[in-house]
Order: sequence, then C-alpha cells, then structure tokens
Amino acid sequence: MKRAWLLNLDAEDEVDPTRRQSDPLAAVARRPELVEQLRGLVPIDDLVIGRERPASLAGIRVLAWCPTPAARALVAKRGGRLDGPGIDVLRHTLSRALSASIGLSLEASTFVDDPDGAVTKILGASPTGAWLARRAYGFAGRGRRVIGRAPNDLDRAFVVRAAREGGVLVEPLVERVADFGLHGHLDERGLTRGEPTTTHVDAAGVWRKTERASSDDLSHGERTALQGELNRAARALLEAGHRGPFGIDAYRYRLGGEVRFNPRCEVNARYSMGWAVGMGDRRPDLDNGTTSIV
Repeated sequence: MKRAWLLNLDAEDEVDPTRRQSDPLAAVARRPELVEQLRGLVPIDDLVIGRERPASLAGIRVLAWCPTPAARALVAKRGGRLDGPGIDVLRHTLSRALSASIGLSLEASTFVDDPDGAVTKILGASPTGAWLARRAYGFAGRGRRVIGRAPNDLDRAFVVRAAREGGVLVEPLVERVADFGLHGHLDERGLTRGEPTTTHVDAAGVWRKTERASSDDLSHGERTALQGELNRAARALLEAGHRGPFGIDAYRYRLGGEVRFNPRCEVNARYSMGWAVGMGDRRPDLDNGTTSIV
C-alpha cells in the first residue's frame, strides 16, 4: 500500500474558533459517496481512513484534505505521521480574510471585522439592490446570507456576529453565469500550476461537478486573469506559511446587462473537489520524495 488519505472535508469547522473541534472522520462517515466522487484525487489502490480501518499507519505515507490538528492527532494515534502548520496559520489561510487581503475584484465588496462597520455596509445601497454576506469560514455554500434593500434585525444580527467571529465578506449579489477554478501546488520546488476548470454548483453554492475548461469556455483575457490571480494567491500563501495544494474560484456574471468576469472570489488553501481535475497528471503531492506539507 503506497498511501493513505484522511478526507476531513469539513476542516473549516475545526479551524473556526467559534466551533467545537470536529471529528476528521465525520464527513466520510456522513457522506461516503464523496469518496467515489474524489477518485480522481485518491488513486484506486490508496487507502481511505475511515472507510477502511487499518490497525496501524506506521510506515504509510498519509495525506489529508487539510492537515488540521485533529487530523494530525488521529494519524499519530494510529502510529503514522502527518505534517502541517500550526492552527494560527490554518486559521489565516482558510479565512476569507486572506483573499480579501490580496484585493477584492468585485466592485463594492469589502471584508469587515468591525460590527458597526458591517451594519453600516449592509445599510448602504448595493449596486445590484442586494448584498451577499459570507462568514470568514465556510464551505459548500454554508455561512452565507442574502440581504435585500431593507435589512431586517436578522440580517443585522448575522453580520454583527460574523464580524465578531473572524470577519464578514459583504459583496453585491450578482447573477452568476458560469463558475471556474484554477488549482496549484506549492512546495520547495515552487508552484505547480494546473489547467482552468469549469465548476457546476447549485443555487446554494454547493459543488456538483468539475470539468476541464475547453478553449471555448474562457477567453484569452479571462485565462490570463486567472493565471495572474493564482500567482498572487500563491505568493500570499507562501508568505503565510502554507505548503501543499490550493486553488482559486472565479466566475462570470451579469451586471446591468453587461457580462463581466471576477477572476478570484475564493482562495482554497487545501484540496478541493475539482483539484485533481485541474491538475491532471501534474501531481507533486503524490511524489514520495517531496517534503511539502500535504
């Protein structure tokens, strides 16, 4: 057996300081079908911890969706080793604050960690007539709220609490036409880039499918913008102490009858559902000689 995988898909719940420490095996136990959906990521002969129950992980190379403290502790308890950064690094790199620190490319967007500032923001006029507020930590469409022209008490309470708990990203609610991604891997050899992907999500922002983007899916300018944002994200993650898989999300949207492109709406400092699709056979994470953090 060459490798074992710990698919702690709800890693953001663990690093979120407002939540309890999560069980690294809970996601696979709750939704075992996700393992099959990740077969492009996990080679067929590799073991998935939780679905299989090895007596010991000693001598087996272990990779994790995200090397959280709970994931590392579980692996160590079974005689294995999983390297990773400290919790402060994870909280920084997995927060939407990191992407905001690079710069927000959607007009009128802001990341706020001040409750009064968050309320002031949603009381202001959105260019589209509505706001989308998203907590600092969230995934699969969780931790977000649509706020209309006249914010109510529940809207105010959401952004106030989010601001206190790590910050809140407030952006105009736009009509998304198509979703895209670009992925990479950072280690001592540098940045390995993947190819752009198209992402299929439902109305709540939950992932459904990822495919390689065709030559017709993205214009030359959009591809160039994606590459530039991947490079910017890579520099920010390196500076923050991240090594291993990451990716960015992007989308095309319609505003006032004009179709525009947002080349970076998220930075995912971990594996993601479409990561292996975008990377294809460029898999430095599977290289046993690497010393990168995975």
